[in-house]
Amino acid sequence: MEATPRSHSVNLIATTLGIWVSLGAIAVAWADPKNLVLSLALLVFTIVLALTDLFRFAGWVAALFGMVVYGGALLALIGPSTQIVEPVVVNSVVFLGTALLGSIFSRQTGALTRQLQHDQQLIGELRLHDPKTGLVRFQYARQTLKVEITRSQRYGTDLSLLVMDVGNRKQLEEEKGLAGVEETQRELGSVLLSITRQVDTAFVNGKLGSILPHTNPDGACIVAERLVANAARRLKLDLHVGIAHFPGDAVSEDELIQDAEIALQVALTSGRPVVLYNQVREAVDTALPVVEP
Repeated sequence: MEATPRSHSVNLIATTLGIWVSLGAIAVAWADPKNLVLSLALLVFTIVLALTDLFRFAGWVAALFGMVVYGGALLALIGPSTQIVEPVVVNSVVFLGTALLGSIFSRQTGALTRQLQHDQQLIGELRLHDPKTGLVRFQYARQTLKVEITRSQRYGTDLSLLVMDVGNRKQLEEEKGLAGVEETQRELGSVLLSITRQVDTAFVNGKLGSILPHTNPDGACIVAERLVANAARRLKLDLHVGIAHFPGDAVSEDELIQDAEIALQVALTSGRPVVLYNQVREAVDTALPVVEP
């Protein structure tokens, strides 16, 4: 992944903090070698609280705590004397500088983490949704369809699948070109999203479609008729819709998709705006010759 300005800033602060702590350790060792262990322990305490940022101003609280403990220890060991001024000042500067740099580093890393999470979310959204239409890509909608079929089987509820296409696609491509067709697809996606519910899953796979949970064929027809009417009124498009129903028409997601596609092809060839797969099946059954036993 390409480095960002924020990541460069984090690296710079980390390097500065490392150099500061190293020089600070040398400074406290020079100022008070007899109490070096105490100074280093308080320095590590300050670093840990500043970097982990357990609570607000954690680094500053740790630095002040270190200054008080170190100063109190020197007073207890040496008593009030000018000898303690220099080591107390050196340790205080080191603690405060460490708290400052550690707090900055903690804030920057937190911001970088949030930015990475946001970027990952955007990448996930782009993988899940088609950027041109805002609809779910079909490979993900297919997984949703499988889940909805399982839920319908378990609770005995209806499920409908509709797919749609414009009747004059070739003419549309000749008149508007590829860019115009993509714009039309985007507008159709907006119409589809405006008609369907939040529980529905609108998807794109060349053609547009929607998974309609808890929807019987009559309800799916109402949705389809609204889509056809809105496409004609708002976009001046001749829209055709094919509908398949679970469990009436199919028992698996593959069969349901295939049945909806068959209904759509019948709608396109016959010029009818909405066709149910069970109508296609009934028409085929009616046309079959009767074989006498």
